[in-house]
Amino acid sequence: MSWSAFCERYEAEHALVNLSSGSRTVWRVAKNRLNESLAPKLLSDVNASLLSTFAARLRDRGLSKATIGSYLRTLRAALGWAMDIGLIREAPKIRTPKSSRRLAKGRPINEAEFRRMLDACDRLESRQDQWRHLLEGLWLSGLRASEAHRLTWEFGSGFSLDFSGKHPCFCIEQEYQKGKRDELAPTTPDFADFLQQTPSVERHGKVFKIAEKLTTTTIKNKVRKLGERACVIVNPKTEGPAGCQSFRRAFATRWASRVRPPVLQKLMRHESISTTLAYYAQLDAEDIHQEILDWQSRTNSAE
Repeated sequence: MSWSAFCERYEAEHALVNLSSGSRTVWRVAKNRLNESLAPKLLSDVNASLLSTFAARLRDRGLSKATIGSYLRTLRAALGWAMDIGLIREAPKIRTPKSSRRLAKGRPINEAEFRRMLDACDRLESRQDQWRHLLEGLWLSGLRASEAHRLTWEFGSGFSLDFSGKHPCFCIEQEYQKGKRDELAPTTPDFADFLQQTPSVERHGKVFKIAEKLTTTTIKNKVRKLGERACVIVNPKTEGPAGCQSFRRAFATRWASRVRPPVLQKLMRHESISTTLAYYAQLDAEDIHQEILDWQSRTNSAE
């Protein structure tokens, strides 16, 4: 069977049905990079040796271990499906590069830096209020950029808000979940208060109006530009400015000092608790000391 014919069948019979939109995107990028780099003709050409060469070429191009690992795992999953339906006898064993366990791509921003980025919005040529609204929402919600872009007021529209309970929740349909399952995820009280500031008559369409005319990529780039203008550098090695992910890290770090790991896992919508626990390793001595004082205060009050 040719490699191109397999790719078409995999996409039609498996990827479109069972993978999230994000996973399908990674598959397309991994497949295209493999085709550009090594151009396999047959499905049987895509073996352990060829994938090892592919990984080496990606390293030579300067791609990170995390990115290379993501591509290899995606290709391995496709080959595993090929084995399951009898197209190949055995899926090749693939060694994926191990990345560092630390949060290496940048630190979370602090509140003073967040305020500087809000101030930077005032120097934009247009839609200053919409950009401020987005930054405030990212700070309070911990949403990924793609999630903030999709979030709507209309319940049941993919990634939306549900106000039917005592507290508002994110209603996430399986299409937007790595785990391919519908989920109601909690919001924090301060983000719920933020949502209530929007008048009822304006609660339609996308929550962040800036997302109605711009793509996720454009929003990510613009937020990085705001980080640059505000001189908020989160990665000294690369001199990388704060971006949307810096806001998500800040949210996780803030709430790590307030709630237990299983609660933070739900707030962050992490698949693995180990991802969540990494944020607890970031707590510094001052955070820990404050936790002890809070515990002591609660104990004294109970007595």
